Order: sequence, then structure tokens, then C-alpha cells
Amino acid sequence: MKSGNLPSVHAVADYFLSKVPMGNGDGVTNLKLQKLVYYAQAWSVALRDGRPMFSERMEAWASGPVCPPLYRRFKKYRWQLIDPSDLKDGSLKALGEDDINILDEVWKEYGRFSATELSALAHREDPWRIAYGDLPQGSACDQEILLDGMRDFYQKKLGHP
Repeated sequence: MKSGNLPSVHAVADYFLSKVPMGNGDGVTNLKLQKLVYYAQAWSVALRDGRPMFSERMEAWASGPVCPPLYRRFKKYRWQLIDPSDLKDGSLKALGEDDINILDEVWKEYGRFSATELSALAHREDPWRIAYGDLPQGSACDQEILLDGMRDFYQKKLGHP
């Protein structure tokens, strides 16, 4: 897979957090944020001929796709909403116009779903299922969800060869 000079997963997460309306009770949990960055990665490799959105790996955890460094950053929130002002200084500057276009589409498509709904969706899709394998439901797993698998699965969804 092509990686080059990519933004970090933190820039992608911060972009999604910047989309959360302040003060209206809506928000994003760590669980939901993990699924949003996963779909950003998946659609990036599908739409950009294998080019990932960020370089950090996604793993098939029992709760669905998770990026460990991002999980560690926000684990203090546990199941609570993440403070949308908890952004890394300057992280959004790493995103290009093409990145933002994909992130906006992912937000439009998936942002309305709850963390539980997004987790259930990912559990039905091949990239997570293949990485998680035949483990009993709820088992610990840290297998990488491969970029090639994401690309192939989501290109088929888009009707690409």
C-alpha cells in the first residue's frame, strides 16, 4: 500500500470532532470515533487506488475496528462523550482538500449512526470479520485489518473492478 507523507489518525479524529456541534447534547464517544476513522481509512484506500488516509494500523478488536494510539488518547473518556475541543494543536493543518472531501463524505454517511450501530455494521463486513477470524464473540484480538482487504471490499461495494 502507498503511504508517503500521510496525516496521522489524530488529525482525522480531530476533523470528526470538529464536526460535532457544541452544546446541543450530541457528541462522539471513543467507540464511535474508532469506527469513523476506520471508515475514513477504508474509503480512502478504495477511492484513491490504495492510498491510506493515515499510517497507523487498524485492529480487529471485539468491539470492532480500533486504532490503538487513538484509543489510548481518548480512553480517559471511557463510554462518555469526548470533549469536542480536545484537539491536538495544529493537527487539522495536515489534511489536504482530497482528505477533507473523503472525511466529509464519511461523516455524511456514517456520522448519524450510534457507536453500537457502527460497530454492528463493521462486524458484518469482511475486513473486520477476516481479521477477527473464528474467535468466540467478545474475545480479545489485536489482528491488523489489512489495507488490501479494505480496498478490495469497499471497491466492490462501489462497483469498482
